[in-house]
Amino acid sequence: MESMRKILLSKLIQIFSLGVSEEHSDEVKQKIKLTNAFAFFHFIAGCGISYLFYKISGRISVLVSASIGAWSMLIVLLLNYFKKTLIAKLYLIIALAAIFAFFRSLLGILSDIHFFLILLIGLSVMIFTNRERKYLYFTLPIPFLTAIFLESPIAHQLIEPIILPAQSLQYIRWVVIFFVFSLFTAMVLLFSGYIQKAKEEAQLLAFETLEQNELLEAQEEELRQNLEELQATQDALDDKNTLLKRKNTLIMSSITYAQNIQQAILPSQDDMSRVFQEWFAIYKPKDVVSGDFYWMSYIEKKTFIAVVDCTGHGVPGAFMSMIGSTLLNEIINEKHIFAVDQILDILHYKVRTSLKQQFGHNQDGMDICLCCLESQDNQFKVEFAGAKRPLLYTHQQQLHKLQGDKQSIAGWSRDDRHFERQTLTLQKGDCLYLSSDGFVDTPSPRRKTFGNRRFEKMITQYTSYSMVQQKQFFIQTLEDYQQTTEQRDDITLVGIRV
Repeated sequence: MESMRKILLSKLIQIFSLGVSEEHSDEVKQKIKLTNAFAFFHFIAGCGISYLFYKISGRISVLVSASIGAWSMLIVLLLNYFKKTLIAKLYLIIALAAIFAFFRSLLGILSDIHFFLILLIGLSVMIFTNRERKYLYFTLPIPFLTAIFLESPIAHQLIEPIILPAQSLQYIRWVVIFFVFSLFTAMVLLFSGYIQKAKEEAQLLAFETLEQNELLEAQEEELRQNLEELQATQDALDDKNTLLKRKNTLIMSSITYAQNIQQAILPSQDDMSRVFQEWFAIYKPKDVVSGDFYWMSYIEKKTFIAVVDCTGHGVPGAFMSMIGSTLLNEIINEKHIFAVDQILDILHYKVRTSLKQQFGHNQDGMDICLCCLESQDNQFKVEFAGAKRPLLYTHQQQLHKLQGDKQSIAGWSRDDRHFERQTLTLQKGDCLYLSSDGFVDTPSPRRKTFGNRRFEKMITQYTSYSMVQQKQFFIQTLEDYQQTTEQRDDITLVGIRV
């Protein structure tokens, strides 16, 4: 019995759910199910009452007419099935009004018109959604128009009433009431099962919701712990970042102070201007401090000028530059050794000794372009020695180059290294150019270096200009070539007009 009730209940749920889809809101679903339920139970009630009236009257026309009214309720289910829900609701109201009018005319005073009015008005309000309330203006007048029609003589002319004795009419009244009550009881019992199932589903949903809430609470707790750990990590990172900023500030302060010291070992503009009438120096460290430096000394009517490129750049290169500047001062200014080849020989030996390269793995060194200028009447005698650096000079507006030795000061070398001295004579107005390799190694955005050929062409192009103008042209040419590319090495270029 219980299984039959469940099967019947499931079938009823399928019937009531005709036309319902997941995309519908809960309100729309409820109204569609209510419309299907009214139509289905009116179909059941109509079939039973039609058979009852046929038995009482014996007229087949009554059975056919009443059955057509009852079966017309199935059209509502079909309309809902084909998603014509609004038409189904309107049809239900009109069909019920027509069926009531038929039975009212058939039975005469048997039916209560007030009950009919309340039924149709209540049904109209119940089956329309809030969005469909405007259709009440169409459906609400239908019960009143039907009641007016039933009180008119036309209704009695269209349908021949069933003439029964008063006792039979009373019997029919109680039969109809019993039938409607039984049908209503069946609906209640069926709906109670439906409600029970819905309650079980609601309880299951509540249990699942509770489990999900517990899971969400656990996840929330885990997220909270993760956030606390992340916050702790963030705080630790902030502390370390503050510490790093403090250390970076101290380091940068030290490096900036070292820059001041390194600037102090470079020749001052006053010293350079006292010795040379026209000159310029382009000095661009890659970092704050540089591994390049230029050096000048005027002693016993001899002028020594050098550009030195030490191994590395930044702080390591700056330490090497301090060593190189100190040793040049010692060799030339203190020991009065003036032969440029001997100066490089001694510099090579002293750098290796200072860095203890004969005992360790330190292979730092330096490249140098060293010149000694001495005035002789209207001419200038120039002695040159170079360690992997050339000397560029102009004579009669033509550019020339003296190559230095293909070996560096210190580094991977023997202790008994010797450098070559080269001599040339320049006229007044000729120019000397001493440089590190930073200018020619400057990259373009395409990672192509400036190169020696472009460097020499640039000097040839602007050599007739004053030294101040040449400096401006050289810097602009370098910036135009480099653009936004990061500087690769320290850059030093010194130009002198004799």
